[in-house]
Amino acid sequence: MLGYYVNFPKLIHGKAIFQTKYSTRTLQKAIIQTLYKLNNYEATFEEIIKHLSAPPVTKCKVNFDFGIAEELTFTYLNEKETRTLEKTIRKKPLPVLDLLCIIRYYKITNDKRKRPLKFDYYLLRFLFREREAQVLLHHERGIQRVSPQDFLEFIMEQIENMLAQRKARR
Repeated sequence: MLGYYVNFPKLIHGKAIFQTKYSTRTLQKAIIQTLYKLNNYEATFEEIIKHLSAPPVTKCKVNFDFGIAEELTFTYLNEKETRTLEKTIRKKPLPVLDLLCIIRYYKITNDKRKRPLKFDYYLLRFLFREREAQVLLHHERGIQRVSPQDFLEFIMEQIENMLAQRKARR
Protein backbone atom coordinates (compact mmCIF):
# COMPACT_ATOMS: atom_id res chain seq x y z
CA MET A 1 0.00 0.00 0.00
CA LEU A 2 1.40 3.37 -1.01
CA GLY A 3 2.34 5.55 1.95
CA TYR A 4 2.40 2.71 4.49
CA TYR A 5 5.53 1.08 5.94
CA VAL A 6 4.77 -2.36 7.35
CA ASN A 7 7.68 -2.33 9.83
CA PHE A 8 7.13 1.11 11.35
CA PRO A 9 8.64 0.86 14.87
CA LYS A 10 6.56 0.95 18.05
CA LEU A 11 9.20 3.04 19.84
CA ILE A 12 8.46 6.73 19.21
CA HIS A 13 11.06 9.45 19.88
CA GLY A 14 8.92 12.45 18.98
CA LYS A 15 5.26 13.27 18.51
CA ALA A 16 3.23 16.27 17.41
CA ILE A 17 -0.53 16.75 17.09
CA PHE A 18 -1.92 19.71 15.28
CA GLN A 19 -5.30 21.10 14.34
CA THR A 20 -5.80 22.39 10.83
CA LYS A 21 -8.45 24.26 8.91
CA TYR A 22 -7.41 22.44 5.73
CA SER A 23 -8.86 19.25 4.35
CA THR A 24 -6.84 16.06 4.59
CA ARG A 25 -6.33 16.16 0.81
CA THR A 26 -4.92 19.71 0.90
CA LEU A 27 -2.74 18.93 3.90
CA GLN A 28 -1.31 15.77 2.32
CA LYS A 29 -0.50 17.59 -0.91
CA ALA A 30 1.25 20.32 1.08
CA ILE A 31 3.26 17.73 3.03
CA ILE A 32 4.38 15.98 -0.17
CA GLN A 33 5.29 19.27 -1.88
CA THR A 34 7.20 20.44 1.19
CA LEU A 35 9.25 17.27 1.45
CA TYR A 36 9.94 17.26 -2.29
CA LYS A 37 11.16 20.86 -2.00
CA LEU A 38 13.36 19.95 0.98
CA ASN A 39 15.01 17.20 -1.09
CA ASN A 40 16.60 20.00 -3.13
CA TYR A 41 17.34 22.29 -0.20
CA GLU A 42 20.63 22.90 1.59
CA ALA A 43 20.32 24.42 5.04
CA THR A 44 22.77 25.59 7.64
CA PHE A 45 22.90 23.63 10.87
CA GLU A 46 21.62 26.68 12.77
CA GLU A 47 18.47 26.85 10.59
CA ILE A 48 17.39 23.43 11.79
CA ILE A 49 18.25 23.39 15.48
CA LYS A 50 16.46 25.61 17.95
CA HIS A 51 17.21 23.98 21.30
CA LEU A 52 20.92 23.17 20.97
CA SER A 53 20.53 19.55 22.05
CA ALA A 54 24.14 19.11 20.96
CA PRO A 55 26.95 21.59 20.43
CA PRO A 56 26.53 23.21 17.04
CA VAL A 57 28.79 22.11 14.25
CA THR A 58 30.29 25.26 12.82
CA LYS A 59 30.47 25.63 9.05
CA CYS A 60 28.07 22.72 8.62
CA LYS A 61 25.57 22.24 5.78
CA VAL A 62 22.54 19.99 6.00
CA ASN A 63 20.79 18.16 3.16
CA PHE A 64 17.66 16.01 3.25
CA ASP A 65 16.62 12.89 1.39
CA PHE A 66 12.95 11.95 1.77
CA GLY A 67 11.41 8.72 0.58
CA ILE A 68 7.80 7.57 0.58
CA ALA A 69 6.95 4.12 1.91
CA GLU A 70 5.33 1.34 -0.02
CA GLU A 71 4.96 -1.62 2.34
CA LEU A 72 8.59 -2.74 2.80
CA THR A 73 10.52 -0.20 0.73
CA PHE A 74 10.96 3.53 0.33
CA THR A 75 11.07 5.40 -2.95
CA TYR A 76 12.98 8.68 -3.24
CA LEU A 77 10.54 11.59 -3.49
CA ASN A 78 11.58 12.91 -6.91
CA GLU A 79 9.41 14.88 -9.33
CA LYS A 80 7.84 11.79 -10.90
CA GLU A 81 7.02 10.18 -7.54
CA THR A 82 5.62 13.49 -6.25
CA ARG A 83 3.24 13.74 -9.23
CA THR A 84 2.16 10.13 -8.76
CA LEU A 85 1.45 10.75 -5.08
CA GLU A 86 -0.50 13.92 -5.82
CA LYS A 87 -2.67 12.05 -8.34
CA THR A 88 -3.33 9.31 -5.78
CA ILE A 89 -4.21 11.86 -3.10
CA ARG A 90 -6.47 13.77 -5.51
CA LYS A 91 -8.52 10.58 -6.00
CA LYS A 92 -8.55 9.61 -2.33
CA PRO A 93 -6.43 10.87 0.57
CA LEU A 94 -4.18 8.30 2.21
CA PRO A 95 -4.98 7.18 5.79
CA VAL A 96 -1.27 7.07 6.70
CA LEU A 97 1.79 8.70 5.21
CA ASP A 98 5.06 6.99 6.22
CA LEU A 99 8.36 8.51 5.17
CA LEU A 100 12.05 7.95 5.55
CA CYS A 101 14.30 10.97 6.00
CA ILE A 102 18.05 10.82 5.79
CA ILE A 103 19.64 13.97 7.13
CA ARG A 104 23.08 14.39 5.62
CA TYR A 105 25.64 16.66 7.29
CA TYR A 106 28.66 18.17 5.63
CA LYS A 107 31.44 20.13 7.26
CA ILE A 108 32.70 22.91 5.00
CA THR A 109 36.48 22.84 5.03
CA ASN A 110 38.73 25.87 4.73
CA ASP A 111 39.17 25.16 1.02
CA LYS A 112 35.31 25.20 0.61
CA ARG A 113 34.96 21.44 0.13
CA LYS A 114 32.22 19.37 1.72
CA ARG A 115 33.46 16.69 4.10
CA PRO A 116 30.66 14.24 4.98
CA LEU A 117 29.84 13.61 8.63
CA LYS A 118 27.69 10.77 10.01
CA PHE A 119 24.07 10.90 8.81
CA ASP A 120 20.82 10.60 10.79
CA TYR A 121 17.97 8.35 9.69
CA TYR A 122 14.43 9.20 10.80
CA LEU A 123 11.10 7.54 10.11
CA LEU A 124 8.02 9.76 10.10
CA ARG A 125 4.41 8.68 10.24
CA PHE A 126 1.61 11.15 9.52
CA LEU A 127 -1.84 10.04 10.71
CA PHE A 128 -4.89 11.97 9.55
CA ARG A 129 -8.31 12.68 10.98
CA GLU A 130 -10.78 15.32 9.92
CA ARG A 131 -9.13 18.71 10.59
CA GLU A 132 -6.36 17.08 12.66
CA ALA A 133 -3.08 15.37 12.01
CA GLN A 134 -0.56 13.57 14.16
CA VAL A 135 3.12 13.06 13.40
CA LEU A 136 5.13 10.25 14.97
CA LEU A 137 8.90 10.26 14.70
CA HIS A 138 11.39 7.45 15.21
CA HIS A 139 15.16 7.99 15.13
CA GLU A 140 16.39 4.89 13.30
CA ARG A 141 20.12 5.49 13.55
CA GLY A 142 22.83 8.13 13.61
CA ILE A 143 24.22 10.38 16.31
CA GLN A 144 21.25 12.78 16.46
CA ARG A 145 22.99 15.98 15.55
CA VAL A 146 19.42 17.24 15.16
CA SER A 147 17.15 16.22 18.02
CA PRO A 148 13.73 14.70 17.27
CA GLN A 149 12.08 17.82 18.73
CA ASP A 150 14.08 20.18 16.52
CA PHE A 151 13.48 18.03 13.46
CA LEU A 152 9.72 17.90 14.08
CA GLU A 153 9.55 21.67 14.62
CA PHE A 154 11.53 22.31 11.44
CA ILE A 155 9.29 20.02 9.35
CA MET A 156 6.08 21.48 10.81
CA GLU A 157 7.32 25.03 10.14
CA GLN A 158 8.10 24.13 6.53
CA ILE A 159 4.64 22.58 6.03
CA GLU A 160 2.97 25.67 7.53
CA ASN A 161 4.97 27.87 5.14
CA MET A 162 3.87 25.73 2.18
CA LEU A 163 0.21 25.98 3.23
CA ALA A 164 0.54 29.75 3.57
CA GLN A 165 2.08 29.99 0.08
CA ARG A 166 -0.71 27.85 -1.39
CA LYS A 167 -3.32 30.06 0.25
CA ALA A 168 -1.62 33.24 -1.03
CA ARG A 169 -1.62 31.88 -4.61
CA ARG A 170 -5.41 31.46 -4.65
